Amino acid sequence: MKYSIICFLFFAFFIEMNAQDKVQIKGKVSYKSSQNTYVRFQNTQTIKPGDTLFILKENKTIPALIVTNLSSVSCACRQISEIQLPNATEIIAFIIPVSEFKQNNQLQTNEEVFNPDSIQKKNDADKKAIKQQIRGSLSASSYSQFSNTEIYNTYRFDYRFAISALNIGNSKFSTEANIAFRYKHREWDSIKSNLPDALRIYSLYAKYDF
Repeated sequence: MKYSIICFLFFAFFIEMNAQDKVQIKGKVSYKSSQNTYVRFQNTQTIKPGDTLFILKENKTIPALIVTNLSSVSCACRQISEIQLPNATEIIAFIIPVSEFKQNNQLQTNEEVFNPDSIQKKNDADKKAIKQQIRGSLSASSYSQFSNTEIYNTYRFDYRFAISALNIGNSKFSTEANIAFRYKHREWDSIKSNLPDALRIYSLYAKYDF
């Protein structure tokens, strides 16, 4: 435990020292799914996948998120802290100043002018940046409860459907759903005439990254 605390303090100190050479920009949590936390900035020009995002708590910057994917104004992130991050939570990113960022990009561009192979590799990498990722599950289960009197026996049925479809068809369109349908066998006569009573929608959304 002692060594874990020392390692964490060293990591936090390293991040703090590194952050001093960078510019601070702020965004806000705009949406949360079962897997990702989405943060909206004015732009994400100088943010890249793998960057750490922070929150400010008691005047201290605390690592909270790791950037996994980007659009022009939004970051999809993986949470690395146990601190709750509701919508509109202020998020901080430490970035290279725009002038330095553009200068570095300009140097790289000048080098690539004389290397056609590097330009082709960059174009191929851009095409591979958006890749379809689809995961889902469908399950059915039943639960029985017996008593000495048959009239009190109960049977409950539970059907679940979950899907996470990112960059469908290698596009910028994504969707996610987590839906359950459950009922007891004695309730079926009333349920079948009003199916929404047994339907539970835990998450359902679609988005397009501009």
